[in-house]
Amino acid sequence: MTAASLPVVSGVFLGIVLIPAAAASVSAFLLARNIRRLAAVAGAGLALAAVFVVYRSPTAHAPHGCSDCGLYLGRWWEPGVIIVVVVFGLVGWLGGAGVGATARWLLRR
Repeated sequence: MTAASLPVVSGVFLGIVLIPAAAASVSAFLLARNIRRLAAVAGAGLALAAVFVVYRSPTAHAPHGCSDCGLYLGRWWEPGVIIVVVVFGLVGWLGGAGVGATARWLLRR
């Protein structure tokens, strides 16, 4: 297999889906001893998504270069884009948490 035929992973995909999946997988593997702790890891993903939305969208003025941004809920943002990013990140997080918890369960058997 040559370097030219290897698939290229987009940096955006890596940042939005794979990094949260890896972090959740490690967290669930280390912490999810039971379903309650797995739910806590999943809840941490929801909290991180909320922090992302608050951190990503400024309050003072529209970001430079964002012609589609509007003032919603007291923040300048484009809700469609942010929601898509959050949903993909949550899917990665929840999938990673499931993989980590499954790996822990399989090793404990």
